[in-house]
Amino acid sequence: MNNLTIIGFVGGNAEVIDLKKQDGSTVTTFSVATKEVRGTGEARKEYTTWHKVAVYGGLQKFAATIEKGDLVAASGPIYTQSFAGKNGKVETYAVRASTMEMLKRKNASLSDAAELACAAVEEGDPC
Repeated sequence: MNNLTIIGFVGGNAEVIDLKKQDGSTVTTFSVATKEVRGTGEARKEYTTWHKVAVYGGLQKFAATIEKGDLVAASGPIYTQSFAGKNGKVETYAVRASTMEMLKRKNASLSDAAELACAAVEEGDPC
């Protein structure tokens, strides 16, 4: 099974990219930072890893509301993309989100309660 769940803080506002296809399809992307702590005491170190998340289809409406600093969970299969870089072939990895959940808005207020109540969505949900 090819499925990964990323839980972390969004590194920048979501970006909608035109795929330049006849059907007008787009992809919404954003990055998520996760932290890992290794060691204890004086040897304790924090490591940050950045993950790219790509969202297609109906889930993009929700993904477009994501902003830098939001805490999110995104689940879906991992896929790779290859392209020619300055120093040869470059491979990037991303999660193609099929489910997403807003865990915490960076600047949440009481007026956001209704939005957060509808924050756990799956691709194809009308929410």
